[in-house]
Amino acid sequence: MVKNTTTGARISFSSKLSSEMDLVDGVPVNYRFGMVIASMIERMYKEPPPKRPPVMPEVPLRLVLTGKPYAGKRCVARRLAEAYGLEVVNLDELVRECLDLCKDAEAEPNGFVLTVF
Repeated sequence: MVKNTTTGARISFSSKLSSEMDLVDGVPVNYRFGMVIASMIERMYKEPPPKRPPVMPEVPLRLVLTGKPYAGKRCVARRLAEAYGLEVVNLDELVRECLDLCKDAEAEPNGFVLTVF
């Protein structure tokens, strides 16, 4: 017996397990044989474990992801960073920090001067 996940009711194929063949759309169907084959396939061909990501080289790596707006560049960058332990540099945040440093430098005349063209 199998339990239906949507309704919670028990499903039984015992009514289908007879010596007679059923016809579905004019094609003979043998439910017992199908269940035997399905269980054999599950036992013999187990699902392989997920593949490990390839080893990253020990050299400095720089990637630039380009694309149209809302194409998934940040999502890909985040997944690459998680999988390979990379650091993501967001250009928007970098420009914002530079502009904040410019404002701080203008407010503090004895500090450093940063010229933006």
